Amino acid sequence: MSILHINSLTRSALAIISGLILSLPFLNYDYYLAAWIGFVPLLFAIHSQALFQSYLYGLLAGLASCASASYWVSDFIVLAQQYRGVPAFLLAFIFWLYSAQIFGLATLIVSWLQNRSKISLLVIFPCAVISVFSSYPMLFDYRLGDTQLKFKAVLQAIEYTGVYGIDLVILLFNVLVYQLILLFIRNTEEHQHKPNMEIKTRKQSFLPALIASAFITIWCLYGMFSYTNWQENLPNWRQVTVGVVQPNETPSLGAHHVKPGYSRAFPPEMALTETLVQQGAKLIVWSEAKSKGYFTDPHVQVAYQDRMTSLDADLLFQDIRTLPFSLVQTESSAPPSRFNEAILINGAGEPVDTYQKIKRMPIGEYVPLLSNWPLAKKGIETLIGEFLEEMTPGTEFKTFKNALLPIIPLICYETTFPNFVADAVKHHRASDAKPGVLIALSSNSWFGESHQPFQHVMASALRAVENRTPLLHVVNNGPSILALPNGDIVPFGRFQESGGYLLNIPFYDKTDMPMSFFSQFPHAFLLFINIVLMALIATSILKPYLRKYKN
Repeated sequence: MSILHINSLTRSALAIISGLILSLPFLNYDYYLAAWIGFVPLLFAIHSQALFQSYLYGLLAGLASCASASYWVSDFIVLAQQYRGVPAFLLAFIFWLYSAQIFGLATLIVSWLQNRSKISLLVIFPCAVISVFSSYPMLFDYRLGDTQLKFKAVLQAIEYTGVYGIDLVILLFNVLVYQLILLFIRNTEEHQHKPNMEIKTRKQSFLPALIASAFITIWCLYGMFSYTNWQENLPNWRQVTVGVVQPNETPSLGAHHVKPGYSRAFPPEMALTETLVQQGAKLIVWSEAKSKGYFTDPHVQVAYQDRMTSLDADLLFQDIRTLPFSLVQTESSAPPSRFNEAILINGAGEPVDTYQKIKRMPIGEYVPLLSNWPLAKKGIETLIGEFLEEMTPGTEFKTFKNALLPIIPLICYETTFPNFVADAVKHHRASDAKPGVLIALSSNSWFGESHQPFQHVMASALRAVENRTPLLHVVNNGPSILALPNGDIVPFGRFQESGGYLLNIPFYDKTDMPMSFFSQFPHAFLLFINIVLMALIATSILKPYLRKYKN
């Protein structure tokens, strides 16, 4: 059967296969190459289709991919709200259907542009996919580059483009494979009938393919050279010994229960802290976890500060701070403001500084779009229950200064935003000539034994390459990692394991290392992609009018 005349059932199967292939590297990073061919079946599914059909096939692919890659949404619903069976599935399906729209919208734009212009698919497809995938509001952005951590050669150039540069390379390769297969099929079917026309068509489409192939080759060659260079230089950086505590607390709503043998003033983390200091650590990092009461209980605050004074070591941890309305609100009827906050205590027992989380977790820390609609917000709160803890966003980046290294703090969800992290790095370098170290404190306990915690930390590791600075990501329930500036990963806290760990973090303590291009201009690449797409759309809309004016 000709590829031009396959039926809707076959096209639907191709779309679903495409979505399943694309989900593979999100579930197992050993299958990262699947992303390089995952869109090919979908491109055949939407070949020569009307707009609505293209949208539907894209939606099918999106459903297959999102439901597979983020299957953990159902686990989260069970753990957070105790919904089971049909209610849990329906809520998860709504999430998957919403997320799948990125595929439907992207294929809709691609088909519309193909119908109205003669621009190469090598330009249309990557621009449409990257623009839609990066701008559509989602809980976690769908980025192909997040799956490529084991492909060191393809990682390195994101110091110029951010992670979406990898998406561009992968999408170009998908289109090249699709066009090569399509050309082979057409040659097989039509060579005997119209050989001269086939030769002409091949010449017309050869130049974009050559340019795309050259771009992919240069991207990977640069990556190979850069990775080798980083491997040679990283051992020359100063090594800073840091202690990390991974508590592996069980998620629960309501009051915090102290483990037998401990107290709020002396939690299990503090016992591990003492051991790590004895082993040589001068900076201790705890993960994000349940509220410790540091900001609400003066006894806990004094105990922490006295303990760090006796240990002569710094402690970085996270807690929840509640401020009365009079400090942060203008209306007396406004509720108190609650901040998800990181704090650094130095070896003299003094609070050095605090950082208030800026990027809040949708649904968990605020209700998107509905915060100013009381009835709608009340409905969401009823549905979610106690899991929703309304937080006030912070307003400024911080750098924690200590004797060991400058710390750029991040809290959990913030690591998933490339531009946001780059802005934090740029803010640091505006006041400190030396590069900083990114330290992220997270808790993924609400996602159970699913793959979500792995997806989170592996995606966050790319922030180290984009900004060419180490990133220490400490997770309550693991896995915790140290990501190096070349993309290498030092795993140390296994999934659902508690313990204390000693790490040597490489730190460049000189002032002659410039920021990466991405750190300086984090919005440049996506802005370029969006401008190209808007230009394509504008040209396609105006083309009939221009032709009429010309005639």
